[in-house]
Amino acid sequence: MILDCLPTEQSIDRGELQHRCGQRLGSALRDADFEAGLVELANRGDIASTGRLIRRIECDFAEAVLESAVELHLFSKAFLQVVGADPAYSVFHTSARGGAVGSGQFSRPDFTLATIRRPKYDPLRYLDVVTFELKNGAGTSLLAVHETLAHTRFAHRSYLICPRPRFRTERLQLIQNACAELGVGLITFALRSDEGEPILSELVLAIHPLRRNPDPAVIEQYLENRMPAEKLERLAAMARPT
Repeated sequence: MILDCLPTEQSIDRGELQHRCGQRLGSALRDADFEAGLVELANRGDIASTGRLIRRIECDFAEAVLESAVELHLFSKAFLQVVGADPAYSVFHTSARGGAVGSGQFSRPDFTLATIRRPKYDPLRYLDVVTFELKNGAGTSLLAVHETLAHTRFAHRSYLICPRPRFRTERLQLIQNACAELGVGLITFALRSDEGEPILSELVLAIHPLRRNPDPAVIEQYLENRMPAEKLERLAAMARPT
């Protein structure tokens, strides 16, 4: 209720905010209840204060902090099926660090999924490589869309993953428009803080990417640069005819 009484853009004096809350309730809001509400909102990362001034903020964390929480959701069986991957014929890897350096700018997506497709009416199997670029709220920009697009040099499909803003949604609309125009996938998630820890929920596949056809030699080189040998061996075994 306190959050509903906060302006979207400007800061507001604590006394004025408490008065607005009382008007909304139809009776005066007790000081203790008001202060407890402010503490809860601050712990959730929804507000910040400077002296007596209170303002809305978007909860945000460093990308390295978000990484493990995103990975847990992204590579769950349910979400793999959302992006069209059979978990039994897929390998995935956190590819932002380690491995060979790679060539060129934007050559290290945060996550890589390699899956072997087995069409029902086609005796051939084929490889599908999907990359995911994670950005926090501060890093979500048009540049991030183009960074994700650059991954299609070696991936059949590429997704940008970013938090959904709760208050100011104009930037997300720009990101959605750019993703749709460039054929980049977009996955968004709700983000809140619980005593300083990120809590992710409601992953949404907002935009499906176009499927590209990179040079198979470039794909192979990318996988060998970014994935460990044991995962490459599993992938090769999945691709062999039974």
